[in-house]
Amino acid sequence: MPPAGLAPASAGTPTLAVPVARDGTAFVPELGNGSGYTIGPKGAERKVGDYYQALRELRAMPKACWRRPNAVGNWGIVTAVRWEERPITAPRVNGNEHCLPAG
Repeated sequence: MPPAGLAPASAGTPTLAVPVARDGTAFVPELGNGSGYTIGPKGAERKVGDYYQALRELRAMPKACWRRPNAVGNWGIVTAVRWEERPITAPRVNGNEHCLPAG
């Protein structure tokens, strides 16, 4: 189920607030791998299997931190400098509609 932060955009397209790092990378579903999403500051990282649960936990952190690949593919930790509304898509998975922010 989508977390709080899902809101209609002015043009009628729904959006979802996601954290964005200084380099402009956002926490989007594509960052997950077979074991989920890695969130939390260095030394206190944890895996979360569900995107929406990871997003809820990022919202609860004093500073949202997550791992993502850099330009050469190495996974590193980034910290959010802002939250940004992103348009979402609504793919159907197992017959259910899931709203995901566009990357």
